[in-house]
Order: sequence, then structure tokens, then C-alpha cells
Amino acid sequence: MKNDYLYIKDIEFLITDKCTSKCRHCSNTQILGASHVISPNKSKEILSILTNSFKIESVMAFGGEPLLYPEVTTDILSHAKKLNIERRQIITNCYWSKKYDRIDEISHMLKKADVNDILISVDCFHQEHLDFKIIDYTISQLCNMELPSIKLHPCWYISKDSNNKYDSDTRSYLKKLSKYNLEVTEGNILFPAGNAVKNFPDRFEPIQNISEIVCGKAPYTERPDHITSIGINPDGKVSSSCFGDYMEVEEFIRNYNPYKDKLMHTLLTSGFKGIHDIAKQKGIDFDIKNYYSVCDACSDLRKRIEDKL
Repeated sequence: MKNDYLYIKDIEFLITDKCTSKCRHCSNTQILGASHVISPNKSKEILSILTNSFKIESVMAFGGEPLLYPEVTTDILSHAKKLNIERRQIITNCYWSKKYDRIDEISHMLKKADVNDILISVDCFHQEHLDFKIIDYTISQLCNMELPSIKLHPCWYISKDSNNKYDSDTRSYLKKLSKYNLEVTEGNILFPAGNAVKNFPDRFEPIQNISEIVCGKAPYTERPDHITSIGINPDGKVSSSCFGDYMEVEEFIRNYNPYKDKLMHTLLTSGFKGIHDIAKQKGIDFDIKNYYSVCDACSDLRKRIEDKL
């Protein structure tokens, strides 16, 4: 199957919406249509479908905490290896169990599955609710497995060099783990979504003007007419970028066309100003300064217009 708007090379499996922590910055606070854990058989079927249509370079398992279900996660990534997908990645907080023998067992499962890229979320937000001794032990076991790539992957409140309590605490945790000589990624910057907006209201500046909204320029986004990465939810469906509807993968590949939607067509051809002009024609009051995220502003305004149509 071919689709002129899809150039998929990365697949991200949301293994579960369950987690061992309650991070104050988490954006995965509501997953529509999600069951608790993804089906490994459904996931392997999805991998086969996508590799038949695209040159897939990377498969990521995340959550929630994907290693609450290590058998499921490793089964999916093992299948990715069979399909010759080069990068097989897990993002984890390294708090899978309080039992050391279970931690050891899961570490060996990752080795056997030939997982070759592990990103460990270590920062002040994750550590607030987790036992650092357990995390330290888990990381030591992963290092003993001599996996190809293990990296620490923090989320910064402002930046890795900023002088504030949150970033200072994150640097402290990273320093405690420096004995393992693991690479520390650039990480993420606190993103204005989910719990972060609610718990850190003074951290974010509202959008000041409409010209700041450029489709595909926000972090973790891309233009809807050139999709290179898709996410698979725990129910086994892909969420169509920017639309919010859930589809089976085959249906998504066959039918995805952002230009079929009038408002998305306007966005892609005339920018957000075109959407805003339609809103004004419909008598919709809209204040861009009520939003922290360009995607939230865009999706909310499009929904308000659709309600008027």
C-alpha cells in the first residue's frame, strides 16, 4: 500500500497507560480508547503491515511504564528484530518491580530480546514518587547485561544549565548515577501539556500572537501531510495526526488524507491565519493568549469551527 502523505520510518508503541509513578509533568493523563495493555499479536501484525509498506528504521516501546509488561514488550521488539528493524528502543523509568529477582529476570529478558537502545527517564519529576535505591539497582543490572546502548534521558524544567530547584535536583540524581558512565541525552524540556500545565502554571508563557503558530514546528510534531512517525495506542489503533480519530493501521494507510478535511486543508495551504479568518467569519471569539501550546490552540479552534458548521 502507498500513501502520498505517509513516509513512515518510526513506530512508537504505547504499551500501557499504567505506570509505577505519578509524575507531576506527565502529558499522558488521558488516553482515549485505550485498554490497559497492548496485544502482542496485534502489535506484531501491525509491524508486519507497516514493514511491507515502508522502510521502518525504529520501533519504540513506551508508556506508562512498558516494563510492567516485559513479556509483551520484549515479544514486540523481538519481532521487530525478525523484521530487520535496526533500532529497537524502550523508554523506561527503571522501576519495574520492588523484587530484585524479578528485576534480574526482566533484565535478562531484555538481553535475550536483543533490545539495543534503552532510554532511562531520570529527573526530579520521576524520582519524586520512586525509590531511588531500586532504580540504582535496576540500572546496575542493565549495565551487567552489556546492552548496546543505555542512556539517561532527563526532563528539564528549563534547561540542563538553569539554576532552579527542579533542574538542580535533576543534576544531583544524574551525578549519583555517574558511576555507571552512561551517556546523558539532551533530554526533554518541560512541555505545556497534561499535568505540567496544571502543576506548574508559572512555568509557561502564553502564546503572544498568531504568527507563532506554524504547523509542524512545535516539539514532537510534524506536518500532517508528511508523516514519518506514528503512534500505536494500547487498543492497537493509530491516532490520526491532528484529527483525534482512531483507525486500524490498514485503514490509516489506505485512507489518510489531511486535505480531505476542509479546515486542515486551509491550515496546510494558508496557515493558522486562514483558520482564524474562518473563525472570525463564524463570529467565534478567540484569544490566542489563552493557550500555551500551538497544537492545543489549533485543535481547539478547529473544533469550535466544526461545531458551528
